[in-house]
Amino acid sequence: MKGRSSSTKMTRTDGSSTGKSKPLRIAVMGAAAVGKTCIVNRFMNDTFIEKHEATVEDFHQKQYKISKNDVQMMEIVDTTGSYQFPAMMRLSMTISHAFILVFSLDDRKSFEEVNRLRQEILEERRNKPTYIVIVANKSDVPESEREVCSITADIIATVEWGCDVYIETTAKHDVNITALFSDITKKHYLRENDQSDSTDSHRTDARGERRKSVPLTFINYKSNANLRKSKANTSCTIS
Repeated sequence: MKGRSSSTKMTRTDGSSTGKSKPLRIAVMGAAAVGKTCIVNRFMNDTFIEKHEATVEDFHQKQYKISKNDVQMMEIVDTTGSYQFPAMMRLSMTISHAFILVFSLDDRKSFEEVNRLRQEILEERRNKPTYIVIVANKSDVPESEREVCSITADIIATVEWGCDVYIETTAKHDVNITALFSDITKKHYLRENDQSDSTDSHRTDARGERRKSVPLTFINYKSNANLRKSKANTSCTIS
């Protein structure tokens, strides 16, 4: 599949160019059992393991092909979902270039944890360039089992919090996993090589102007069984 290397190890390909870009370090963070490791494993090895096993910290390396002759080196850190290793978490926040903050659509507390991590990252990095992507994982979960409204979460993430991207994924069915890492990697490569992505910036600004901010505490998700069905078959309430 385009964008995936044939090896999970970072091996230099003869004749390829890395441009001026340095290795891109991405930290994957979030509460326990939201699917962080599943997302990384799906991207790295195209595998999915249903059984949950706690992660302390895993480090992965990979080449990502930007174009025919350009390759971006990637370093992906899969962090723990517990509070047992605060020093390791702070180190990841300090040295990483981009952050994938993952929550599960069937776990409201995991969305609140994403906000806590976001605030800690900004405090730790202060004036350093910081690229944050909010990932709503387990998009395959039925609406009746969801605790977070994806529409409201999108508004909060991109408008209230000012994060760079909000995206829904499911590692189980490999939906938007490659797109998630591809977007981060390509934008990093463009920044490192002094190129601008004016089209995307315009899109983000326009989207922000159309929306009003919604406080995190106002999220409330209910199933279609308790609400009038809309044409879009979307059931979100803000109270």
